[in-house]
Amino acid sequence: MLTTGDMGKLLGVSPITIINWMEAGRLPFERLGPRGRRRISAQDALAFVKQQGISPERLDPQIWERILADPGTSSDVPGLFVTARNFQCVHWNSQAQALLGWNPSDVLGTCLEKVKARVPGMEVDLRTLSELPPETGATLVLHIEMQHRKGNWLPVELVLNWIHGIGTNIEGVAFVCRSHLSA
Repeated sequence: MLTTGDMGKLLGVSPITIINWMEAGRLPFERLGPRGRRRISAQDALAFVKQQGISPERLDPQIWERILADPGTSSDVPGLFVTARNFQCVHWNSQAQALLGWNPSDVLGTCLEKVKARVPGMEVDLRTLSELPPETGATLVLHIEMQHRKGNWLPVELVLNWIHGIGTNIEGVAFVCRSHLSA
């Protein structure tokens, strides 16, 4: 977790500017400890830098390295969640948790109603997508935005793979998501 001072040093602005951005909703944060200190996750810091189009060369190298070393910002392994035939979520990996902020206990056994997706100007319903009748072996690749648990939208590549049982019966759908915010 980064302090407002860390984030200010990273971007070359004052901590007050960082606080103003937080209060304006431009930079997600959490309040921690008994004094309610503002903290920014490495994932949110990375997302902010990428969304603002800031070149890594303009950033403080020590803090930037801390952000990139954080396991939550790794994009080597994609997020994966799986729904069964009844559209209930039966698997949610740690990379999906790091990318979207939802704990497995938040989504397992649900129809993914908490997990929001959109293309500009239009909501995308993941359940409706999973109901599309695929051809055997079909894969659907979408470039969309998915909403993090904290409310910010992240550009992702979402790949749907239908899981076939015996014959052509569809037993579920595997959703593979990878952030477009890789370092």
